[in-house]
Amino acid sequence: MEIEITDPLSGKPQVPSILDNRSHTSAADLQKTNNSAYKVLTLISNVLLFLSSERSEVDAAYVLEFDGILKEARSVEIHLKQKRESLRNRLTKIANTLQR
Repeated sequence: MEIEITDPLSGKPQVPSILDNRSHTSAADLQKTNNSAYKVLTLISNVLLFLSSERSEVDAAYVLEFDGILKEARSVEIHLKQKRESLRNRLTKIANTLQR
């Protein structure tokens, strides 16, 4: 059974390329093509998974580094608040001594 399609410009019948005689392939050829495509898709999938995993590791490293920076910043903040309070107490003592 052959399907004919008419070209709207010329009005001549055309056979779609998918049904062209050159495109008739055996089941073995189709299986080989299918296997090759499967191998390529598997390879692409594996590469994408590897890159995704690598990216996740880099992101995790950045998160850990950022967490360390935040802890250090909090520590410095606490230290500075203690120093400020200590300085305030010393200035209060000096002011009280001068008022006597």
